[in-house]
Amino acid sequence: MNVWVETLVALLSLIALHLALRRGGRELGRGLVKGLFAVIREPLRKSLTVYYRRKAIRQMQEERRKQGLPPLENPDTL
Repeated sequence: MNVWVETLVALLSLIALHLALRRGGRELGRGLVKGLFAVIREPLRKSLTVYYRRKAIRQMQEERRKQGLPPLENPDTL
């Protein structure tokens, strides 16, 4: 009879440990991702802003060229 009780307690303990690690791992992962994103957010934002601004300028210049209009004189002001 003691073997069954010990087995049941051990099984319940393993289930509790599993659930605690799973939940703690999820929270730890979220914390790491938030911390990592906080570190790379500003450099990423700067580089993407430059990229998309240049892309928009190229598209505008292409549209103006297709319409037969002269190119923008100073496209860096956008």
